[in-house]
Amino acid sequence: YYGGPSNSVTESGWNGNIYVGDPGNWSHPTFGQSDARYTTRNRTSGWSVMDIISTDNEKLNILIGLNGKSIKRDSYKADGSHNKNTGHYYDISPAYGISYAFSPRFTVYANHTEEFVEGEIVSTTSSLNYTNKGETLDPYKTKQTEFGIKMKTGDFLHKLSYFDIKKANGIDILNSDGSYTRGQDGERRHKGIEYTATGTIAEKWNLIGGFMHLNTEQKTSSTATNGKRPNGVPDWTASLGVEYEASDAFSALLRGNYVGTSYVLNEKYKVPSYFTMDLGVKYKTKMNSTPVTLNAICYNVFNKNYWSASGNVLHLGGPRTFMVSAEFEL
Repeated sequence: YYGGPSNSVTESGWNGNIYVGDPGNWSHPTFGQSDARYTTRNRTSGWSVMDIISTDNEKLNILIGLNGKSIKRDSYKADGSHNKNTGHYYDISPAYGISYAFSPRFTVYANHTEEFVEGEIVSTTSSLNYTNKGETLDPYKTKQTEFGIKMKTGDFLHKLSYFDIKKANGIDILNSDGSYTRGQDGERRHKGIEYTATGTIAEKWNLIGGFMHLNTEQKTSSTATNGKRPNGVPDWTASLGVEYEASDAFSALLRGNYVGTSYVLNEKYKVPSYFTMDLGVKYKTKMNSTPVTLNAICYNVFNKNYWSASGNVLHLGGPRTFMVSAEFEL
C-alpha cells in the first residue's frame, strides 16, 4: 500500500461564529496548489507463511510462521516532482507458539511474535511544532513474548497472561533554540500481566471484566530519559461491567472504567488516576423483515472531570457523552 500525504497546512486569519450571522457569508480559506501535494510516499509490501501442527486429539497445537516485509520511501519536491529515494528496508520476522489443553476446561499457552513496523510520521499539528514535522522516522522491529492460561470454572471463562514487549522508543528532543525534534533513541519495554473474565453470575445477569498492570521503562542513551517511565502510559487499567438481559430483545449494561496514574515530560509531572461509569441499552427488533439492533450508551455518566495523558500531551477528559447507533443485518 502507499502512505498518504505527510504534510498539512494551517490557514489562519479568518473568523466566524456558528451562532451569529450567515456562515455562507464567511470568507473561505485558500490554499496554494503546492500545499496539497505530498512530500513523502511510503510503499509497503510483504509475504507470510504459517503452519499449525496438531496432535490427533488436538490437545497439543504448535504454530510456526515467517513474514517478510519491504518498506520503500521516496521524497518529493513542492511541485510534486520526484526528489530522491530516502530509504529501502527489508526484514524477515518469525512467529511461533504452542498450546496444550490438559482438559476441555484448562489450557496453557506460550507464543513469540516479531513484526517489522513502519516508523511513525511526525505530527504536523502537535503543539510542540516539531522541526521535522511530516517526516517519517526509520522502521523498527517489535518483539512480543506471552504465556498464560485459559480456564473455565462453572459458567466463567478466565484468561491470565504475562507479556513482554520491546519496541523502538520515540522521544522529543529539546533543541538549544527551544524547538523540538521528534526522533528515536533506544527501546521501550512493556512488561505486565493481564486478566479477563466473562460469564454468568445469575439468571439473566452477565459479568464482564478484567485488569492490566504495566511495568514500562525506557532504555536510552540519555540520562534524561533512561530508566524513566514512558510518557502517558498508565500503570493500571481495569474495567468491570454488569449486563442484564431482560429478554432476548432487550439488555442493559453498567460499566466502570479505571485508569491509573501516568507521567508526562519524563516523570516531571504526575497525572492522577480516574474512574468513570458508562450506561447503555441494546434493543433487537425488525424493520419490515430486516433485523435491526438499536444501541444507546452514555459515556462518563456522572460527568467526571479528569486529565487524560497521550504521550507528552495532556487532554481534558471526555465529558458526559451520548451515542446512539443502529446495526442492520442485510
